[in-house]
Amino acid sequence: MGRFLKAIYLVLLLGAVIVASAMLLPAYSNLRATRARVAGLHKTLDEKQSSCLGKNKLLDEIRTGDPRTIEKIAREKFKLCRPGEVIYVYDPERAKGSGAAGNGR
Repeated sequence: MGRFLKAIYLVLLLGAVIVASAMLLPAYSNLRATRARVAGLHKTLDEKQSSCLGKNKLLDEIRTGDPRTIEKIAREKFKLCRPGEVIYVYDPERAKGSGAAGNGR
């Protein structure tokens, strides 16, 4: 009778382990997916913070009236130039469409 009880306990224990594994496996998979998402969000956060620091630095330079920064913005954003200067604008999309050999224009 003792061997029979040991066998029943062993079967019950194995059943409990299988049920516990079946219940915990989806939760563990969800945990791994959540950790991966958190890692991606941390990377995005670092990129956004770095971008924010750069923009704050630019804003401080504008507020203090740094002439080089103001001139850079005037040239790049508003396409302004000094008297007598000629501005050449390179458009890579337009250049790509014309082809390497050109079309005789």
